[in-house]
This record gives sequence, structure tokens and C-alpha cells, in this order.
Amino acid sequence: MFLNPVFAVGVLGGYSFHRYCDNDWDILGTNKAESRAIHELWILGYLIYGISSIYGAIFMRHHRSIQTHFPVVSTIIRLVFLFWWIPLMIYLNHWIVQTWQWFIFFGFWWGLSQADAIHWLADMFWSEDSKRWVQQDKEKKWRNGYHKHIHTRTNVTHKFNNQGQIDEQID
Repeated sequence: MFLNPVFAVGVLGGYSFHRYCDNDWDILGTNKAESRAIHELWILGYLIYGISSIYGAIFMRHHRSIQTHFPVVSTIIRLVFLFWWIPLMIYLNHWIVQTWQWFIFFGFWWGLSQADAIHWLADMFWSEDSKRWVQQDKEKKWRNGYHKHIHTRTNVTHKFNNQGQIDEQID
């Protein structure tokens, strides 16, 4: 299945679609993906923006939760939210879904899940919350007065006072 070229096309399409359908749809307001959709896809972008606004209104209290950010789970929810009408059309028109169409669908889902995983990991390690935590840690160290000062010839640690002047040298 993973070596199927049709599946690979689906993966590429899903991964690329993350540009317009990312994990941050749960933020009520315009995010970067919605803005790109409007500017790059024109009328279809406005349709996507409308759908994502409804999604944001429903999930706005669940930002960075499992149902909105965790890979695979949030991907399925967004795909159902966006493409609910496709199974309905298949059922109502008695269409027969070919095997290659399933490969494209699962490839699309897998590619979008991979992009969601990257987004989720980036939020976990490089989000504003984690930056705030690092900044608070730096401020705490500054208040305690210990800073590592690396010279070109020696590696010396100094204890600074509140004015930023060296109080003592620690070897």
C-alpha cells in the first residue's frame, strides 16, 4: 500500500493541503492557513474560510487539545468536517468507489496527518507557551545572579549583582 504511486499522490496532496487546513482552525478568527486559502484559492478559499470559521466556533475552547491538534484524530475530524458531502453524494448517486480512489483518500489522510504531526510537535516545543517558560527560567536565573560567561581563553562563571557588575568569580 505504501509503495503504490496512487497512494503517494494522495500523500503529497494531503501534505500540501495542510497549507490551507492546519491544526489552528480551532482559533476563532483568521489564522495563516485561512489567509493563504483566501489569497491563493480565491472563491474556494472563501468557502474554506467559512467552513473553518464554523469549525473554530465549535472547537474554540479546545485549542491544542487532542481533538483539534493531535495527529490522526484531529485530521479525521477536520476531513469529516470538510468533506462530509462526498460520502453522501456516493450514497445518493449509487456511485461505485474504485480501489484507486480509496488509495488517494487514505494517502490524502496520511499526508495531512504527517503535516499535522509536524505542527503538533512544533506547538509542543516551539510555541509561545514554551518560549514563555524558557523566558521565565532565564529571568529566574538572572534573579539568582548566576550567569555563565565564556571568555575566548577561559571558561569562567561569574556571580553578578543587580547592577550587572561582577561580584565574584566562581571556578
